[in-house]
Amino acid sequence: MPKTKAQPEPDRNLRTQAEDAVKRGAFPAQEALPAEQVLHELRVHQIELETQNEELRKTQEALEAERSRYFDLYDMAPTGYFSISETGIILEANLTACTMLGVARNTLIQQPFSQFIFPEDQEIHYKHHNKLRKTGETQTYELRMVKMGRTIFWAQLVTILAQDTAGSPIYRIAVSDITYRKQAEEDLRQAKTAAEAANIAKSRFLASMSHEIRTPMNGVIGMIELLQHTVLTEEQREYAESAKLSGIALVKLLNDILDLSKIEAHKIEPDPIDFDLKPTISEIINFLALKAHEKGIRLTYSIDTGVPTALNGDAVRLRQVLTNLVCNAIKFTAMGYVTLLVKIDTESEHSAMLRFLVQDSGIGIAADKLKYIFEPFTQADNTTTRTYGGTGLGLTICKELVELMGGTIGVNSVEGQGSTFWFTVTMEKQHVRDLHLRQMPLNFLYKRGKDSAEIRILLTDDDPTAQKIVPKLLKNYGYHVDVARNGTEALHALQHNDYAVVLMDCMMPDMSGYEVTAVIRDPASAVRWHDIPIIALTGNAMKQDRDICIEAGMDDHLPKPLILEDLLAKLDDWLKTINNEY
Repeated sequence: MPKTKAQPEPDRNLRTQAEDAVKRGAFPAQEALPAEQVLHELRVHQIELETQNEELRKTQEALEAERSRYFDLYDMAPTGYFSISETGIILEANLTACTMLGVARNTLIQQPFSQFIFPEDQEIHYKHHNKLRKTGETQTYELRMVKMGRTIFWAQLVTILAQDTAGSPIYRIAVSDITYRKQAEEDLRQAKTAAEAANIAKSRFLASMSHEIRTPMNGVIGMIELLQHTVLTEEQREYAESAKLSGIALVKLLNDILDLSKIEAHKIEPDPIDFDLKPTISEIINFLALKAHEKGIRLTYSIDTGVPTALNGDAVRLRQVLTNLVCNAIKFTAMGYVTLLVKIDTESEHSAMLRFLVQDSGIGIAADKLKYIFEPFTQADNTTTRTYGGTGLGLTICKELVELMGGTIGVNSVEGQGSTFWFTVTMEKQHVRDLHLRQMPLNFLYKRGKDSAEIRILLTDDDPTAQKIVPKLLKNYGYHVDVARNGTEALHALQHNDYAVVLMDCMMPDMSGYEVTAVIRDPASAVRWHDIPIIALTGNAMKQDRDICIEAGMDDHLPKPLILEDLLAKLDDWLKTINNEY
């Protein structure tokens, strides 16, 4: 813009015009202004104009600087920006976009945008482009793009609809290179797949090892139990009991490891059934009463008035958690009491949140150890492990099982004064429903009693040790056991004899237990009773193994090694079921 000193001409012209106007009498005499005043006012006006021009010049310079900064930011942004015509031609692109595609800006302009999209992903682009055109809604999507030189990279596109200066529709596209993110996602997916495969392999290994360990342990514990039924000195009986307890402890350790493995592999799912809370609690207390009595500990339980007891929930897992907590309380209490309390937190028409508390007067837990107590392989300190034994898995399993049932678990404790372990679970209230009666001929009804004949059951197992032990053990409790060494012998026996229950080994050389069960359940087969209760006996103790047995037509599942008390309880349950139905 020209400087002020280079503009004298307008002053002279204005003054001349003003003087001429005065001479011609263009203004009334009374309104005539002195020439000096006119010139003064013109100069003032000129100064005002020059000031305005200076402000405009500065504003223009600022705008140019802002525009320059804008284009610097636009060009150097980490995101590629494109302006695309309605026909898909690139109208404008920043330097980042040019770098992404490996093309100079003057070459990129007027090129079809679609030629830089990976052929197999063109449909993705057109689908979102058409949706944007119809709805005007911003579109965000991912696809592969091609850099000059045929390098493929992953991109995220955000597309909006806009207008050019003439009002015609154009498309603005922001492109971000997400190749590293995609690679990270793929690496994570592969790592997850590998971890899942490792978990499956671990589960299979543990299941296999479980089977291999349980089979000989079945013989060890069974032989000890047979030994206990012979004439022994007091010292020999003590040794036998110690050996049996050691075997059972080994089985419990194996079960804990399997449970933890199943939980980690997400192989445990809730299994809700109808059950009665009172006998469930009573059974747990009765089961552990002897252990508490031997230590001189008072073991009691209490269920608050108003707690619903006809429930539907995972009774097996509930029993497992309660047994573990009460057993722990007994183990860590030298004298005093252990009490199991059941209270109600909240209740609705169809469900109730119950609170279970196990209180003891034991050694307690130090405050700084409380937050670690539910972690795997953790006990209060090393002396606890040496003094009381155990792996520190029990409470971890309890926590996982409670959370599996949708509840929470915690502990309050004072070192040297005792502990209260508590957990909450929500249980459904039972619905009344019809019972399906098992169709059984009258001559199969067996009643347990002093004067009744022995109950006849069939053991199908190819393990010579089991063939010897099980019949001898059960004979002491009113059972007559026939042995079938394989599936063929089992079917022959079932065709010619009446049995109350079949104990079925799943893994046999000629026919598996699953195959034998299929024949038994087949109405066209020659067995005498197609609905006979079949209890699976297997060294595979995973939940999916039980599910497989049930799906194959068996009625129940009992893992090896067979603990006599468990086997007797299982047989009693099924005989009671049969007798009650008839």
